[in-house]
Amino acid sequence: MTGLGAAATIVVVPLRLLLFAVVLLLAAPTIAQAFGPPQLFWRPYIPNTDGAWQPLDGATVSAFEPEIGILIGTDPAGKNPGRAVTVTKIPDRTTASAAMPNAGLCFTMPGAAGTVYPIGQMPFRGFGTYSIHAVALTNAVAMTSTVCDLTGAPASDTTFTVSAVPTLTLGLEHATLDDDSNLNFVAPAAKPGEFGNFPADYVCARNAKAGADGTPTGADRRTLNNQNTLSVPGVLRKVGAWSCAARWEAQSFGDQSTFTGPWGPLFTFDVTDVFRFPALRFNSLGGTRYSISGPATTAAAGGKVRATFVKGKHCPGGPKTIRKTMTISPAGRFKTTLTLPEGGSKRYYAYGWKVKIEFLGTRFIRAANEAFGIAVNVRSSGGQPHYRKNRISEIDDPRNVGCAQQQVF
Repeated sequence: MTGLGAAATIVVVPLRLLLFAVVLLLAAPTIAQAFGPPQLFWRPYIPNTDGAWQPLDGATVSAFEPEIGILIGTDPAGKNPGRAVTVTKIPDRTTASAAMPNAGLCFTMPGAAGTVYPIGQMPFRGFGTYSIHAVALTNAVAMTSTVCDLTGAPASDTTFTVSAVPTLTLGLEHATLDDDSNLNFVAPAAKPGEFGNFPADYVCARNAKAGADGTPTGADRRTLNNQNTLSVPGVLRKVGAWSCAARWEAQSFGDQSTFTGPWGPLFTFDVTDVFRFPALRFNSLGGTRYSISGPATTAAAGGKVRATFVKGKHCPGGPKTIRKTMTISPAGRFKTTLTLPEGGSKRYYAYGWKVKIEFLGTRFIRAANEAFGIAVNVRSSGGQPHYRKNRISEIDDPRNVGCAQQQVF
């Protein structure tokens, strides 16, 4: 047998030994799936609502006191597995291990493998970094009445950040003009499970740009601390384009200290003031010429006011409509002169006109209008002295404006 070489060896195994080895291999127990490190999840806590779970490790949590959950694995004995959870880092100065209820205790997790089991809320301990140490346990260890033996169990350390910024919105109490009596406040938009119930710090400026810290810089800069809302125009008293930034202030559940979050994005909006004129004057200048004038808000300076005169019913002669446009002065006043053709006869002693005043708006103030009735007493054409009336004016109900007749004897 020189072809096999001198080192070749032939081993003969008896058939009964080979069959015995096969039987041992088939009879060996199946190795159970090993535990992996626990995976943690979070969601905003909203009572009676099951929101979607999100991975917790490395997350930025924007919810107040989020609900924490653990992914259920497989117990080697096919029973409900167990976990032990300990908080290891929080922003405030209290003991981290006491940051969650029943921290460090063993517990079992009922439910199907692959689902997330909620273990409770994480109380707010300040804006900043948190860490949770979680350990996977067998059902037997989790059910023990003595202190859990965590030696050698698969574990994970999950780190996340609690950080939230307000999204500001305008609050309107009345669905009319957005003037100083209706544009009431700026406030964070409240969202369930987030920080909407906490006060905030505000920084606002007019015609602003973002500063180095993200807060607005510009004219009339205002700062307001620890407030639920920012009043308009109580704090922001000038019309114009305003920008505000806000950050939350929230008290820690642990050491009771107040933590501030990061500044939110700039929120820009127009502060407006409705066009108002508390009085309207209509004076005779002699003949058929008159002046019309009135005060407005200085905020409306540069805006246009249009007066439209419409002749009253049953009034004879002359044009039916006359229009005059005025510019509001820097002092907040408007004025113009006009001629009202009276065209009466001896049968009329009052010649009536209705006038509508329209504010045509500015960039920051909406257009508005008011209707006034102006009755102008005019001289009759009869030529008899006792029928002559002085040219006077009065503000009256527009429905009553017309031409009055008098019997001439």
